[in-house]
Amino acid sequence: IITIPNNLNVKNQKVIMIHNGFADVADFETKPFTSDFSFNVLLNTENIVLNQESIFVIQPKLTINNIVESVSYLNEANIDINILGYNNEKTTINKTDIEFKEDRDLVIKILFSFLPKSIDFNIKTSLELNEEIIKINKNKLMNFSSTNSTQIITGYVNSNDKNQIIVTFLGENGEKME
Repeated sequence: IITIPNNLNVKNQKVIMIHNGFADVADFETKPFTSDFSFNVLLNTENIVLNQESIFVIQPKLTINNIVESVSYLNEANIDINILGYNNEKTTINKTDIEFKEDRDLVIKILFSFLPKSIDFNIKTSLELNEEIIKINKNKLMNFSSTNSTQIITGYVNSNDKNQIIVTFLGENGEKME
């Protein structure tokens, strides 16, 4: 079977193949064009700190006819980042005219004024092939879990001072909690 991708529907035909004076009848199949765009978002969740920038790394991937291709074939992209907080705070960040590069991941910095419950990344771009423009729209939703406490207790220390027992609670990093 010989397969040749194109923008048409699947077609099966018989062809005569000739090589070095020999001929044979073979099946000839054309398959439709397929493409897929996906992306990963990398984040160290410990770096999400209020009123400080957090770094997100976006790794795009483009496949055409099940073969990984350069993301530089994609036209300028737009990214909408929708952030929802635990108290239903909402904010949207728009990044426009983003150009994906084959040798470099996309780095986005976000300043958080509230702790996120979820972050939805929506990338819109397009691919031009044989003078046809294929629109691409992909989402990735990140959900975060949290305790309803602002402090996490990981241990305690007992001490005795003038016939009183004092219990001191320790935070995640061993710090004394008030």
